[in-house]
Amino acid sequence: MNRMWITINSMIFLRMKTKMFLLLSAVFVALPAFVAAQDDEPYSEQVTITAPYQPSIQDARKIDIAPELKVQEPEKKTVEYNITPQKISMDVELEPMQAVRVKSGEKELLKSNYIRGGIGNYKTAYGELFTTSKQSRDHRIGLHLKHMSHGGDVKDYATALNSQNLAEVFGEKYYKESSLYGKGFFNRDVLHHYGFLPADYAQPFTEDDIRQQFTTFGGEVRYENLDKQKDEFDYQVGMKFYGWRDDYQSLENAAHLHVFAEQPAEVLEAIDFQSFAIDGGFQFYNSGDSLKAINTVNMNIKPYFEIKNGFYRLQAGANLSTVMSDETDPAFTVFPHAKAWIHMVPGYLTITGAVTGNKEHQSFRKLSSENPFIKPYINREYTTNKIDTYGALTGNIARGFDFSLKVNYLEASGYPLFVNDFTKTFDNQFEMIYEDLSILTYGGAVSVVAADRLQLDASVRYNTYSTEAEIEAWHLPELEIDASAVYTPQMKMPLNFRIKATSLSGRYAKDNAGNAVELDDIIDLGFEVHYEHSSSLGAFIELNNILAQNQPLWYNYPSYGFNALAGVSYSF
Repeated sequence: MNRMWITINSMIFLRMKTKMFLLLSAVFVALPAFVAAQDDEPYSEQVTITAPYQPSIQDARKIDIAPELKVQEPEKKTVEYNITPQKISMDVELEPMQAVRVKSGEKELLKSNYIRGGIGNYKTAYGELFTTSKQSRDHRIGLHLKHMSHGGDVKDYATALNSQNLAEVFGEKYYKESSLYGKGFFNRDVLHHYGFLPADYAQPFTEDDIRQQFTTFGGEVRYENLDKQKDEFDYQVGMKFYGWRDDYQSLENAAHLHVFAEQPAEVLEAIDFQSFAIDGGFQFYNSGDSLKAINTVNMNIKPYFEIKNGFYRLQAGANLSTVMSDETDPAFTVFPHAKAWIHMVPGYLTITGAVTGNKEHQSFRKLSSENPFIKPYINREYTTNKIDTYGALTGNIARGFDFSLKVNYLEASGYPLFVNDFTKTFDNQFEMIYEDLSILTYGGAVSVVAADRLQLDASVRYNTYSTEAEIEAWHLPELEIDASAVYTPQMKMPLNFRIKATSLSGRYAKDNAGNAVELDDIIDLGFEVHYEHSSSLGAFIELNNILAQNQPLWYNYPSYGFNALAGVSYSF
C-alpha cells in the first residue's frame, strides 16, 4: 500500500516537472521577438547603481580593567630520604718506579764550585772563588772569596797601590712555609791618598804616611715567610750588624733591625686584594775617633694601606722618621708614603710613581764606600729628604724590546758633598759639607735582545741641581751615560763579546780659593772576550779605558790609563 502511494506521487511530480520545463522554454523563445517588436517604441528606464558595501565600526567604550591571571603555586611536598653508604672494594697494586740510571762518569748539569783568576798590567792580580753545597730541598751553604790588587802608579803622582779582599760565608735553611738565612763577612780594603804631585811639595813622606785601610766585619740573619698566599699573614724579620775600622783610630759599630708585616683585610668592596702593612727600620750606631765618640739612633716606621688587582697597585700611608743622638733630642717627623703601579696595558705598559721622605744618618761606612779618600776625622750628620718623588713609564714595545722613562725630584737638607781639605799637608783628603740641595733628574733606559745573540743596553740620566749656600753641587755629575752590547756569534768556537761605555760630565770641584773648577769628562770604553773551551774550562780578556785617559775620579785623583786583565775560569 505504501509502495503504491510512493509510486503515484513520483509520477505526479514527474509530470509537473515536464510542464514547468515546457513553459520556461516557450518564454526564452518568445522573449527575443518581443524585444525586437519594442524597438520602434521610445525607451525609458530608471537605473539605480549600488556601490560596494563598506562596513565601519563605531567607537566603542574601552574597558579600563586589565585581565589578570592568577596562578596558584603547587604545594611543595617534603621528601625524606636516607643514603646508605656502601663500601666498594678497589684493590689496586702499583708497580714500583724504576730509579733513573746515571751513566758512570757523566757530568753534573749544575756544578757547585767556580774559580776565576787572572793577571794584568799595573801589576794587577785577581782571584775569585764561589762554592756552594750540593742541591738540597732543605738547605744551602756557600762561600765566596775575592782578591783584587793593583801595584802600579799614576804618572807624576804619589803611589797608588790598592787592594780589595773579601770573604763571606752564607747559609739558608728551608722550612715548610718559611726560611732562615744567615751570612758572615770580612772585608779589607787598602789604598793610598795619592792625589798630589810630590814634586810640588818639599816635605818628605813614605808610603805608610799616605796609606789607609778600611776593615769591615759583620753578619746578617733573616727569617721570612715563603708561603705568599693572597689571604694570609706575611712577614719578614731581619738583623744586620757590622764593625768598621780604619788605620787612624776611627771606628763604627752598628746594628740594623728590619721588620715587615702584612695582614690582608676587607675594607672596600669590589677590590681583589687589600691589606694593612708596616715596614719598620731601626738602626743604632756607636761611632767615634780619637777626638770623640757618639751614639746615634735612626728610625723609620712606615704603616700603610695597600690595594691591588691585575690592573693597579696602590699604597697610601706615612713614614714616622727620626734621627737622635747623644747631642740631639728626639724629634719625629711625619713624611708621606704613597706609591702607585698602574698597568695601562698589562704586560706591556706600566705607569709608576711615588711620593716619600725620610731622615738618614750619614755613617762612616757609607761615606767611605762612596769616597775612600776621605780624611779619618769627618763630621757625621744626618740628611732630611723632605720630598722624594718620581714618575716613570715602563714597558716593552715588542718581544725583546724593553724601555723606561723616569722623572725624579729630590729636595733635601743636609745633603753630603765632598770637598778637599786644604788644611792638610798634601791637600789629598776630603771632608764633608752638608748642603740644602734639590735635584731634578730626567732619565731613560732601553734594552734590546735580537735573535738571542745580541743584547743592547743603554741608560741616560740628566741632573740639574739647585744649592742654597754652595755655588755648585760638588762632584755630582750633570750627565750620566752607560751603554753595553753583548754579542754571541753563531760559530763553532764558543765566543762571547762585550763592549761597554761609561760617561760622566758636568762635574765641579772646589779649589783652595773657593772657586768652582770643572773636572774633565770621563769617557771609559771597555771590551771583553769570553771563551768557553768546555762546560768546565774557559778563558777571558778584559780591556779597560781603551782611550788611555787619566780620567779624574775625584779632584786631583786621576785614574789608571789603559789597563788589561787576562785569565781563566774553571767550574767543578
